[in-house]
Amino acid sequence: MPSSRTRSDVRNLTAQDLSSLSLQSFGIEFTAGPWKLTLSDLVRGADAAAQVAAVTDQNAPPEDGIDYLLFQVKAVNAGQERVWIDYDDFAVFGSSGIVRRSLELMPPDPMLQSAVEPGEATSGWVVGAIETDDPSPVILFDNRLLTGFWAAQVAATAVGSTFPSTGVQSVATNETGASPTAPAAANESVVTEDWQIELLQAVFGQDVYELTDFRTQAVGDSDPSLIPQWAAIQVQVTDNRGGSAVAHFPATAFSLSYGDGEEILDVSRLTPPLPDISGDFLPGATRTGWAAFERPPDFDGSLVRFQPYRTDSDVRYLTWGDGSAPQNSGQADAQEEETPTAPSETLANGATVTTNESDVNLRASASTSADIVETLPEGTSLTITGDPVEADGYTWYPVEDPATGNSGFVAANFLRAAA
Repeated sequence: MPSSRTRSDVRNLTAQDLSSLSLQSFGIEFTAGPWKLTLSDLVRGADAAAQVAAVTDQNAPPEDGIDYLLFQVKAVNAGQERVWIDYDDFAVFGSSGIVRRSLELMPPDPMLQSAVEPGEATSGWVVGAIETDDPSPVILFDNRLLTGFWAAQVAATAVGSTFPSTGVQSVATNETGASPTAPAAANESVVTEDWQIELLQAVFGQDVYELTDFRTQAVGDSDPSLIPQWAAIQVQVTDNRGGSAVAHFPATAFSLSYGDGEEILDVSRLTPPLPDISGDFLPGATRTGWAAFERPPDFDGSLVRFQPYRTDSDVRYLTWGDGSAPQNSGQADAQEEETPTAPSETLANGATVTTNESDVNLRASASTSADIVETLPEGTSLTITGDPVEADGYTWYPVEDPATGNSGFVAANFLRAAA
């Protein structure tokens, strides 16, 4: 699958201001936490694509308008403990502001992938991707196993490489699509504090099959009767935040909707056409991509719900047609999912709590629009580190994740006292 598909999970740097990092030089050793790293031997374009293709037939060619990059990394462990380093600890971004993590491409041998003892070194290839017309990509090192931001670094690949232009929120919010009875039509801009979105087109059935890769096509090949129920929407998304922190746009941001605005839950998500709309954005970055669904057999509507995360209070609605949607019966078998009720008791400072749902957001501050530091699976143990805060209709607790060292705020609705 092409490397221009961006990372599907949330990394540490979602709360880190990249402009606070010094831009390191390609070819010169620099310190990144316990590592001393040297990046060298940059290969780009047709030569890089040929080398990547030669590794395995599972490495897809680059999309139109995208160049593959290859570069060597020498990593010296200058710390006191054994540390793992991997080719997927690196990402590439440039003037577009799209952070590209090439997780589904295998680099040539020797690939960078090793546990390194103190004082020892390793080296290997890393593969990345950048827009063809971007002359000065920037390499981001964001080690997935080192907690916090202390090891993060960025390195220029060429003289003149700079950070993308970032700063204040560029577009004022609007009320477009704020009600399921008045959804945004195709090519109509929806603007929240965090995102600008615009539905460009929708395709259905066999057209979805033709646009998707082998994974979705295999589902249709095994049961062709499912294909007529497939729908895919192409959406343009822009990060509307200020600053220069990476923001993650999740694959679950869009869902099919009942007429009352509630999400239809009995919907299978498909691997969408390329590029997938999910990924990492710097402020001001714009990406066009796809989300895809297998509609329920009796679905006769065209209403889409936009809510990137469960605690986001600014829910919007879009439509590829007339905005019609099935009625929500309200019966138990409709499988409506509601936000859990917050615990009645106050959780004490120092208490151990656990998350009661999957994909719970640990946010940088007590706000539904705050940057997401970490996405927590159900059953994650956390430690309360202070008093609760009331904001955006929720009670928030400051917590620390002992497993990663990350700290932030979680809405009380998603916490329960440990047994």
